[in-house]
Amino acid sequence: MIYEIQNFLDDKTCDMLIYYFMSSKKRNTKQENKFFSGRTLSPSELFDSDIKKRMEIFKSKALQSISRLFHENYVFLEFWDLVHWPEGIEMQPHADNIELDRTPNMCSHTYYSSICYLNHDYEGGYTYFTHENKSCIPEKGKIIFYPSGLQFTHGVSKVIKGDRYTLASWYTKDEKYILM
Repeated sequence: MIYEIQNFLDDKTCDMLIYYFMSSKKRNTKQENKFFSGRTLSPSELFDSDIKKRMEIFKSKALQSISRLFHENYVFLEFWDLVHWPEGIEMQPHADNIELDRTPNMCSHTYYSSICYLNHDYEGGYTYFTHENKSCIPEKGKIIFYPSGLQFTHGVSKVIKGDRYTLASWYTKDEKYILM
């Protein structure tokens, strides 16, 4: 099941996260996946106390939402990234916790994923799910939650005009992968 929740993050938080991303010089360039190199900020790259506080609130809300929506007794935040999607970029369909040919990937312990849209003043850049024949239209502050496996293979359509900003997160039930 794919869940969409409107106004999960308020406008001020979305704007602050985008501004923080744009003004940061510490973007992650050591990504294993070169596709994301220089286009992400991860938890270790946050130094603003207000942003850290807002991310803790996000974390609590996300974990409560996943527990309720998927009927889980417990789930943990594994990792998150602020991601910039410039004009002209797209992402081919993939699963978050396994390769499409069913070989394990480095995230095989991931159970759930989410994408929170930080803006919607761009064209294209919607999240689509191939097996579900569903597209999620970006709206500022909206989040989508979904299981991370092959049955929820997804991609991002080409950003036609403007810049797309998202907060991508991954969740696990294995406590050795908890984000500290």
